[in-house]
Amino acid sequence: MINMKTSCLLFPSLEGLGVGSASCLLTLLLASGNWGIGNNHQPNGTLAVAQSNSNCDRLGPLIRIEGGEARIRRRGNANYQLARVGDVLCRGDRIKLGETTTARIRCEINNQVGIYISGRESGAANPCPPPSRCDVTDCNREPNPIISAEIISPRNTALLTNKPSFVWRPVADATSYIVVLKRLSGEEVWQREVSTTQMSYPTDQPPLKWGTTYELSVTPSSSNNAESAESKIVVLSEENVQIVRDSVLQAQLDETINIPPQFYLYLNYNLREHAIKTLEALVKQGKESADVQLWLGDVYSQVQLPELAKKSYLRSAELAKASDNLKAEKLAQERLKELEESVGTDD
Repeated sequence: MINMKTSCLLFPSLEGLGVGSASCLLTLLLASGNWGIGNNHQPNGTLAVAQSNSNCDRLGPLIRIEGGEARIRRRGNANYQLARVGDVLCRGDRIKLGETTTARIRCEINNQVGIYISGRESGAANPCPPPSRCDVTDCNREPNPIISAEIISPRNTALLTNKPSFVWRPVADATSYIVVLKRLSGEEVWQREVSTTQMSYPTDQPPLKWGTTYELSVTPSSSNNAESAESKIVVLSEENVQIVRDSVLQAQLDETINIPPQFYLYLNYNLREHAIKTLEALVKQGKESADVQLWLGDVYSQVQLPELAKKSYLRSAELAKASDNLKAEKLAQERLKELEESVGTDD
């Protein structure tokens, strides 16, 4: 398991900046088994009365809000209101989550759980499947599959560079992809149409601004039923970029510690892509452990990669069982159960 005392002494140069203490907090939370996606606390500890009206095309009720506030803007209204567990969302509503907030809805159309991503404003209907659109003559036909280009990188993460490259998974029958970068205000920064599934940062565009958040979307342009994939990316401030780089250089690896110290530093700054690569490198080097796979599962969950998260949780439980670590095995199983409930799997 993680050596808490050693981890808390890794970054003496960051005292006073809040980084060292945050790293220790992450380590302590993991060691106590309280960190992860399994927390079920609700704001104020109360359930709100569900609201609906005759004009509401019901999506379903919010069943969980944790880590901060969520706000709803009803269709036709200009203002947001505080969301509470039990509120019924309707098609056309908008939901906005704080940077650390997560929220879940029970989609009534399929009785599955949908997840809203932290720090984003989105349509309330995004996590739920669309209603069936058919008439008497064609309802028995197989519906066209909903196709989405899944963004691989950067995916809901902070960045150390202001000129990132972009990668996404291919979509069958798509001959090109429209890549759009916007500010959170909705203002478009640039748009490109490409025929490949990756692109470098446009050379004719100015670099992204340090300390700024953006929305990336990729849309297959030649698929009849295609949906865009979205990702929120945050470019760290120049000051924080320098802090992270200096701290990684100063960090001394301790062979007695399962998790490299820079991993916690990356998590502190929401550099999830760097955190994932750090642990994936350990696995490739044959240095995996139950802790490594558990953390991988957690970060995969944060960037909305449930299949990879499931694989890591299963591997964590397997490694924990092999080493007779019952506590670690139980923790991995709890994470797996929570993940499966959130994505509606029935394994």
